[in-house]
Formats: sequence, structure tokens, C-alpha cells
Amino acid sequence: MKRMLFIIALVVSANAFAGELSRNDNAIDRAVLTSAVENREPVDNLDSTVMVGDEPVEITFFTQVLNQADAKVSHLWFRQNQLMAEVPLAIGSPNWRTYSTKTILSDWLGRWRVLVVDGDQNIILEYEFNVEPK
Repeated sequence: MKRMLFIIALVVSANAFAGELSRNDNAIDRAVLTSAVENREPVDNLDSTVMVGDEPVEITFFTQVLNQADAKVSHLWFRQNQLMAEVPLAIGSPNWRTYSTKTILSDWLGRWRVLVVDGDQNIILEYEFNVEPK
């Protein structure tokens, strides 16, 4: 299943550019790459570039999910087409804000993306960004 998801992700990402959102339905109202979430809202928008120095950097992918109460979604964090983390997220109401966090090490430079997938591993959103040295 992960191999099939990986192949699908490669095909989907071939048409996307850094910092762009690709959406396959209207389940996601907002998606933001941010440095943190406070009071269930992103504190900033990192857009398409994350700068990392000698110390690891923690980044957060925020999503506002609509009309999916009691469903499960996951954030899949990829670095250069390698799955780095899979974070399952339960959706509790028809308008639900959720997020996952990833610590980026100084040598994890390059192209990254976060896929939001439903319980059947269908891609409902893709967000691409680059990690660059400070």
C-alpha cells in the first residue's frame, strides 16, 4: 500500500511547484505551513521556503477540514520522495482545525511535500516546499 501511495505521490507531484497547493476535492478549507499553531490558528505562513541552520527547526502543517466529521485523515511528510513521517489525525466535527509537526534537521535540505490523505489513502491535498540552508 505504501509503495502504491509513493507511486501516486510521484505522479501527482510531477505537476506541482514549490509552495503550491494541489487539491482533489473541497474537504480542505485552509492549509498552511507555519512555524507554530497557537489557539488553533497558524502564527505565520512559511510559504514555499523553510530556512534551517545548525539547529533543527520545527515546522507545522495546519489544515482546516470541512464536512468530514468522524473521519480520519493523515499528513504524510515526504523528503525528496522518501516518506519521513505519517501522522494520523481524527476529525471531530464538520469544521475541524488540525495539524502535525515535523522537526527538520540541518542536513535534510531539498524538496519536501506534505500529502493530506483520507482513510482510504486517497490524496485530498498536496503542499510542496523547499528546505534551504540559512
